[in-house]
This record gives sequence, C-alpha cells and structure tokens, in this order.
Amino acid sequence: MANKLTNTILSKLFEMTPHGVKGWRDKNKTIIDFFEKYFDKETIEEYLSTNKIKKFDNYNFFDDIIYNQSNIYIDHFKTNFKKEQPYSFLSLYFKFFKFIKINYKSFEKDKSPLFAAFAAFSLQNRNEIIENEVVDFVNILRKFDKYPNMWLFLVYVSKNDFIYFDKGEKGDNLDFSNANNHYNLYIKYNSNL
Repeated sequence: MANKLTNTILSKLFEMTPHGVKGWRDKNKTIIDFFEKYFDKETIEEYLSTNKIKKFDNYNFFDDIIYNQSNIYIDHFKTNFKKEQPYSFLSLYFKFFKFIKINYKSFEKDKSPLFAAFAAFSLQNRNEIIENEVVDFVNILRKFDKYPNMWLFLVYVSKNDFIYFDKGEKGDNLDFSNANNHYNLYIKYNSNL
C-alpha cells in the first residue's frame, strides 16, 4: 500500500528515530494503531510541511449542528404554527427566545435546559400566559427536546436574534413556509416587547 504510514514518516511526526517507532509497532502501542486507523501518509506529510491538515481545518462541526437543527426547527415551526396563530401566542413564543438569550447560562447544567428555562419563564410571565397557550407551548418544546443539540441551536439563534434565518429579504409577507420570514417574525414580535 503506497499510502501506508512508514516508520520513517511517523518518526518525523513523533520526533524520534524510525527504529524507535518500529519498537512501538512491535509492542503494539495504541498510538500507532490510532494513527494507522485515522491518518494516511499524505495527511501526515501535509501536517509536517504546513502544521495543519486542511480537511480538518475546513470542517466545522458547529456549522453542521446549526444546519441540521435549523432544518428540524423550521419543519416543526411550519407544522405547528399557522397564520391564524394568535398574536399573544407568537408574542409569548418570541419573548421566550429573548428570555433564553438573556438567561441561557442559568439552565446549561439542567438535564432538560429547555423545560427548565420554560418553567422559569412561565413563572416570570405568569400574568401574561393563557392556559391553552401553555399546552401548545409545552407540546412544541417536547418535540424540540427530542433532539440533543436543539438547546445549543436555540441558544445560538436567540443570542444572534435569529439572524441565522435572515437571508437579506425583509418584508411583511409572514408566510411560515420560508425560514427568512421566521427572522422577520422575531424582529416584529420583539420590537413590541
């Protein structure tokens, strides 16, 4: 195999002699297995010459989380919200995100930060919450809570005022089928808070 990790290439990486690497191979050292399993000669050579590995530098795990969770979120939003949704409910919904933006650190260690945040939010806003809206709200949160990274996503978009959904299209068309309009809704309802 032309791309096999040789003792010579590993010796450059570990800053030791090829004979020392051979000794590690003979002793079945875990580090050798690790590098052989996850790296090839080209990758190690790239690192040795540039001090980086381009394919790892270009990969952003957080972007993947945001992208995947945003699709889940928008699907739930489109399914659970109707154009006829009462203003009070949407106002409450987006006020909750403003609450997350300000208070998210208080809930990070909770087993279910989404529900802990909603409980605190409900207590703080108990005079504004209509009972049937709580049931609708909790149903939405239950769906969101199934996804392990949803809390991270909701904190991220809250901290950034839903700018993630703003693709530069501003308007009053509040069609829920479009993610950009989610941003417009957030701006509209938070300007009234």
